[in-house]
Amino acid sequence: MNEQEVLQVLGKVGAVIADSHIVYTSGKHGTVYVNKDAVYPHTAETSRLCQAIAKRFVDDKVEVVIAPAIGGNVIGLGVLCNRGGITTQDVADVPKLTSLVNVKLDA
Repeated sequence: MNEQEVLQVLGKVGAVIADSHIVYTSGKHGTVYVNKDAVYPHTAETSRLCQAIAKRFVDDKVEVVIAPAIGGNVIGLGVLCNRGGITTQDVADVPKLTSLVNVKLDA
């Protein structure tokens, strides 16, 4: 999935807010924002985006997927599930976690 395809998916689900005055959590100001929460109800698109992220790291011996507990855990779990070689042990404790910090991938 290239950058244009990602932008098409985000646009299709209404996740891109453009031509607006946005104050980011950092305090900086901008005109464009991607509302990741708008993607989540569209499970096929969310899965495609997670697959694309995981694919970018396929050759990088990733051992841990870390995601913010608020808002990022959906993408983190999606990347984890799409990285390949996942075991039942990898996801056994996920419901207990508030984030995907320290999830061991290679059992």
